[in-house]
Amino acid sequence: MSDTTRVTDPLSLADILAIHPIGGAEFLGPARPVAEPRVLGGVTAGQAVLAAWATVPGGRSVHSLQGTFLRPGYGDLPVTYGVHPSHDGGSYTTRSISARQRDHIIFTGTVSFQEPEQGPTYQLPRLSAPAPEKVLPADRMFGDDLTTLAWLSAIERTTLLEYRFPTPPVRVAGARGAAVAPWHQVWIRPRSPIPGDDPMHAAALAYLTDVLLLSTALGPHRITTEDPDLRFATVNHSVWFHTPCKVDDWLLYEQEGTWAGSGRALCRGSVFHRDGTLVATVMQEGMIRVAP
Repeated sequence: MSDTTRVTDPLSLADILAIHPIGGAEFLGPARPVAEPRVLGGVTAGQAVLAAWATVPGGRSVHSLQGTFLRPGYGDLPVTYGVHPSHDGGSYTTRSISARQRDHIIFTGTVSFQEPEQGPTYQLPRLSAPAPEKVLPADRMFGDDLTTLAWLSAIERTTLLEYRFPTPPVRVAGARGAAVAPWHQVWIRPRSPIPGDDPMHAAALAYLTDVLLLSTALGPHRITTEDPDLRFATVNHSVWFHTPCKVDDWLLYEQEGTWAGSGRALCRGSVFHRDGTLVATVMQEGMIRVAP
């Protein structure tokens, strides 16, 4: 796929993330067909950002999301988001949010917003990767690897995202039964443009931070997410939004597994704009249980 071409999907990522007010501080994420029965956790996280932002005074931008996934969500059922005004201060606004499907809460979280202000500036992580135009499209990079091509086709269809890998994803080694360090990089962008203003782009950023991150923890273990003996799910997901960012262009997502044990894993991510600006930092804890 060229840099000037986008795939036209029946539903765009913006369509999948869109919510509607249903009264008071409640919002509805409609049921929509998805490629897999379970909704990606990033959809719930992104919609939580949108629901919380809809209750915030104008001029404030999201700076953090902390969420806990309690149960899986399903695409054939609507999700109701309830927003509680935890704090309204002179500089910060905080909202507690819960997502309910039928009679079950599937997600709880806190979303915080800040009035724009100036302060000391630096960033420690640096972008270190070739530009996306210098990285082969994934279908060419893995042209002789039918297993990886099938996996890539499935995740592009499921996530509505396009990927370019400066370094091979850890899944490639796992599929061959080889161990590899729990680290990789990926250039990532939506397959269709994202319309709208800062809330929708922040929601899309929250969405894409959930993609592939936990799988890096499998690198040393010679397995992939498709292993039949593996139980694998996100438990906690946190995003710190450092600067407003349009997600239509390529973003580099650097992902690293930092710890695994007790049936859990902890992973860290850094999201960079192509100009090198660190736009978000991510931490994710997940369940990784392997049958003996």
